[in-house]
Amino acid sequence: MAVYVVRAGDTLGGLASRLGTTVEAIMALNGHIANPRAVRVGMPLNLPDAGRPVPPLAERPAGEAPWLEIARREMESAARELPDERHNPRIIEYEQSTALRATDDETPWCSAFANWCLLQAGLAGSGSAAARSWLGWGEPLDEPRRGCIVVLSRGEPWQGHVGFLDQCDESRFHLLGANQGDRVSVRGFNRCRLLGLRWPKGA
Repeated sequence: MAVYVVRAGDTLGGLASRLGTTVEAIMALNGHIANPRAVRVGMPLNLPDAGRPVPPLAERPAGEAPWLEIARREMESAARELPDERHNPRIIEYEQSTALRATDDETPWCSAFANWCLLQAGLAGSGSAAARSWLGWGEPLDEPRRGCIVVLSRGEPWQGHVGFLDQCDESRFHLLGANQGDRVSVRGFNRCRLLGLRWPKGA
């Protein structure tokens, strides 16, 4: 175990990712931290793997869309569904950005998360908890653009999934989105599921 002093831009999720550990493991070594978002610059943290230095923060792409940066911070803070009968209040907060206003973390929340991130960036989202609602939002794109809304098919014709494009390759879109493994994460999806690419009007 080693002592690390929190620097500007650090989050528990980011530190865990850079060290190959988990937020839960870091919190277990730091009993004074009840909220993973409560870390602040200058705070000492006990970290695992004493002999290994903490790698530096990866550079963010220049001009990254503000809503994508907001989504990334939520991912690094380890936003996820809770087990048993508990419900994550952060996810319920996301849900309040849609007309459905669900009060649990079991209702599909990919669209709620996208709405919440855009609202935090000062933009209106679709206002709906339905992933396919984004097909009528903003402006269509002919080509993928980092940070754009990607709408995918899922299951029944009325179902779907939505997230922000983080990167893509010839076969997959890698989305930074919610309800991906019951958490906010980056996950790859086959391009054949694409329904639409959207961008905020005037942004």
